[in-house]
Amino acid sequence: LGNKFRVLLTHDALASAYWDMGEFELNRHYMERVLEAASGYFVLGERPSDLNEWVQYWVVLGKYMDNAGQVGDIALLDRLWKLQEPIEPRYWGNGGLTAYPAAQLFAFAGQADRARTMLAKADELWAQMQEKSTPRVCELGDASKLCSTAMVNVALRQYAEAVPLMENCL
Repeated sequence: LGNKFRVLLTHDALASAYWDMGEFELNRHYMERVLEAASGYFVLGERPSDLNEWVQYWVVLGKYMDNAGQVGDIALLDRLWKLQEPIEPRYWGNGGLTAYPAAQLFAFAGQADRARTMLAKADELWAQMQEKSTPRVCELGDASKLCSTAMVNVALRQYAEAVPLMENCL
């Protein structure tokens, strides 16, 4: 009971199990418990000091964003994006990489303009970060940019633009 982070992860495991079973109300209940616990535990620049906990929280938020995108819950997707977006530049400095997959989610949720804006912002941030990144991070970032742009084009039914990007992505 004393380790709040483990409690948070336990609630996340329950949320994930209920999502996988198609029990969306129970999934939402436990997801809200995670977000409630996280709001008191995670404070940018203050706590926790363990980078691994921030990484896990970032991954959890991404998973919830994916779920929200699948069901087209734009309000939840936006709420989760506001939580996830500031983590990456604060803790590992690759500001554009989070926005690429988020743009895909917004595109598939029917938010075409928002997806295009996010891609443009991600491209700008990624261009700045490439100079400071390792070759492996550059490779991953370039792949993320290419594949995400392709998927946004697919979501927007711009197949002619998506096909060559998707072929390069593969």
